[in-house]
Amino acid sequence: MSAVDVRAAHVRPRVRALSLSADRVAVLALAALAVVLTAVTWNRWGDLGLDTGYDLVAGAKVSHLDAPYLDYVYFYGPLGPFLLGAVFEVLGIGVGQSVVLGLALAAAGIGLAYALARQLVGPLAAACVGALAAVPALSNSNVSYVQPHTLAAPVGMVVGLATVLALLRFARGGGRGWLAVTGAGVGLAALTRPESFGAVALAVGGWLLVRLLRTPAPRRAAWRDAAATVLPAAGVALAGYGAFFLVGAFHNGLTLHELLRENLFPAGQIRESVSVVYAQLAPMTATSFAALGAKLVLYGAGMAAMVAVARALHRPGPWRIAAIALLGLGVVAFLGVLAGRPDTVRYYLRFAFAWLPAGSAIAAAALAWRAVRGREWGVAAQLELLVALLLVGFSYSAYALYVPYPNPAFPQETAYAMPVIATFLAWLHVRVLPASGLAPARTLRAVGAGWIALLAVACVALLVHDARRETFMVHGPRGTIAATPAEGPAFQGAIDAIERHTRPTEPILLAPQMSALYVMTGRTDLLPELSLLPGSLDGPAAQRAAIRTMDERNLRLAITDRAPLTRYGKGPFGVGYDGLIGAWLRRDFIHLTTLRGTAGGGDQRRALDVWLRRTQ
Repeated sequence: MSAVDVRAAHVRPRVRALSLSADRVAVLALAALAVVLTAVTWNRWGDLGLDTGYDLVAGAKVSHLDAPYLDYVYFYGPLGPFLLGAVFEVLGIGVGQSVVLGLALAAAGIGLAYALARQLVGPLAAACVGALAAVPALSNSNVSYVQPHTLAAPVGMVVGLATVLALLRFARGGGRGWLAVTGAGVGLAALTRPESFGAVALAVGGWLLVRLLRTPAPRRAAWRDAAATVLPAAGVALAGYGAFFLVGAFHNGLTLHELLRENLFPAGQIRESVSVVYAQLAPMTATSFAALGAKLVLYGAGMAAMVAVARALHRPGPWRIAAIALLGLGVVAFLGVLAGRPDTVRYYLRFAFAWLPAGSAIAAAALAWRAVRGREWGVAAQLELLVALLLVGFSYSAYALYVPYPNPAFPQETAYAMPVIATFLAWLHVRVLPASGLAPARTLRAVGAGWIALLAVACVALLVHDARRETFMVHGPRGTIAATPAEGPAFQGAIDAIERHTRPTEPILLAPQMSALYVMTGRTDLLPELSLLPGSLDGPAAQRAAIRTMDERNLRLAITDRAPLTRYGKGPFGVGYDGLIGAWLRRDFIHLTTLRGTAGGGDQRRALDVWLRRTQ
């Protein structure tokens, strides 16, 4: 053995030991951050005025042996409510019990984000990825992993990350059984929501296609591997939905049209609500694509500036001193604005993410082309393609308004995909750009890692800022959720009115959303529609049927929200839409009072109307 080999033999164990030590420090630091953010956001997860309670009600119904699609209308796959229903069956029904599942999903999302990023970058950058993932996971907004607008979103993200890591095990030399696990993961993603399934299916399907194209004819082994993946995926998905359809067809008269057009793809809500939102998020116009291109160019200019800074840092003398001074002043100024005017940082932070739909598409195309042309196809190259395709899948439906950072006033569902978003950014800045040769690799890698760390600091600080604004604790018999002073007193007044005028388990009406109050008070929602957004009751006939149901069940108390649904281009419930139900309330009920939040702070005060049925 040569002297060089002897030295290398001594160095390698030390490098491995240092790597393991750095991983331990990174994991412990990430765990500590997660604990701190959990304490800061405790009981602040979700939004009482939005769909936070949608799956709380769905899970409670499952615990009472009511099934989605058969006994109530449900827009997503069945995996989320069945998981929560199982938790409720064991622990009882309540907000605190749902938090147990939510915190488990948050921990899984953060941990899997670190594990995924660690395959591509070092411990420090992977820890920053985990920190970025912790922000939406523990967010106080309606988009979080603990109290999400639907459990289908965080469950789909966790399943997707686990599926990619399972496929990675196969790529490292694992047996074909890992392909079956991967396929089962794709099938489980199909039981969450279309966005999650589409992203995972695109990633795995793209990987399979590239692998087939790389394999010389006759490709029998590659086709067998594809079958080992696709068949379990189709089997899990078909079994999951087929069970409901078969039971419904035999016992409830459920047709395939009703399963699809009234539940999974509700025609009325898609027309009146979903399409209005997607017209903003993904308008499919030349102008929107041009704007996306401009965001890509702007971020490219920022990357060029990072390269220039790295080159200056590597040069001795005044250039290095000037670069260090410029970076120091920039970081201090950024932190100062973040501390004093966090919403200013929130506004400009959008440009760090808005380019990603275009950037991920370009990266995925380049990586696929490189692989098909017979160039590098190692484990890292396969993972890079999978991450890029995942990000493309999570970007297509919101490319014109891609803002996955905390914003309780207008939360974006793209925040759920932060584990993939952050991994892609870390890979780009810590692995790809330093390897370009545009600047010394080590210096450019440090600059890139610093940028990812700065994004993590900004998002964490914004989350803390937002959570501290929710100072009013809304208490119910079955749980507590915080709100801002502009909203909290109205919701607490609603719970007090429910407790005063109705009995436990008695049916009430909360519209258009506010469904968390059903679970917090232990009352029953008697309509199969868990949320009364525009189009949920599709037309006058559906409204009249709902009124008949509420009359037959002797509904005595209703609480409606006066806030206009500007996001959908509608006025308040019962006035701007569903006017027949509004007229019925005004005719057959007494308007007891209007509950309002506290003025001040610049927030819009919540106003809720309380209706009590007239005595016969």
